[in-house]
Amino acid sequence: MNFSAVQIFWIILIVIGLLSIKRIVAEKGWSLKDFIRVEDVDDDT
Repeated sequence: MNFSAVQIFWIILIVIGLLSIKRIVAEKGWSLKDFIRVEDVDDDT
C-alpha cells in the first residue's frame, strides 16, 4: 500500500489525537461506566 503525503499526515494527526484523548481520560480517572447510565425504565404505562 502506497500512502500519499497527505494520507500520512492525516493518519499521524488522528493517532496524536487519540493518544492525547486517552491520556486526558487516564489523568481524569474516568472510566466507561461514568458515561453509560443504567436506569430502570417502566414501560407499563
